[in-house]
Amino acid sequence: MAEIDLVLDGAVISQYTNAQGAPPVVSGLKTTQPRGASGPTIGWTPAPTSAGKVTYTVQQSGDGGQWLTIAVGLADPQITLSSDQLQARQLRFTASNGYRSSPPIVINVCPDQITQVATLEAQVEDFQDALDSGEIPPPPRTPQRIAQARAQLAKLVRSRAAAETRLAQCQAPITPAR
Repeated sequence: MAEIDLVLDGAVISQYTNAQGAPPVVSGLKTTQPRGASGPTIGWTPAPTSAGKVTYTVQQSGDGGQWLTIAVGLADPQITLSSDQLQARQLRFTASNGYRSSPPIVINVCPDQITQVATLEAQVEDFQDALDSGEIPPPPRTPQRIAQARAQLAKLVRSRAAAETRLAQCQAPITPAR
């Protein structure tokens, strides 16, 4: 089915048409946790407009192999996890255009890696702010001490990038058998 017609006295008064095929599999997942956020946000690449009006369903793994729905009908391609949801082992994502659904994908939640990335992100921001304000390095601010501080910042940035890579590897999508 690709169209719904509302007919009154033999005349079509309203019509709903959607895409003919299923939307693509959810992809491009990225987890972030800005400073002060209540929990991490997992975002993904929105479906192309050719897929029709797409909404998303997110489920978490529960006891006994059950999937518990934590969000349905999401119009925005993102979800912020509560502390309880962060404790789930896995999350499953499905896109739907109202007629058809994409195959689901599953990711591991990886809370320890999420925390590590968020911590390193805050450290990089704090260090950069202190360097920009002149707080680091402490006086006397010689070119050599500034270069040392920039090297420390570069090391923190590399550590953050390595942590982001580990998180992405941990959360690599798994396409489950239907």
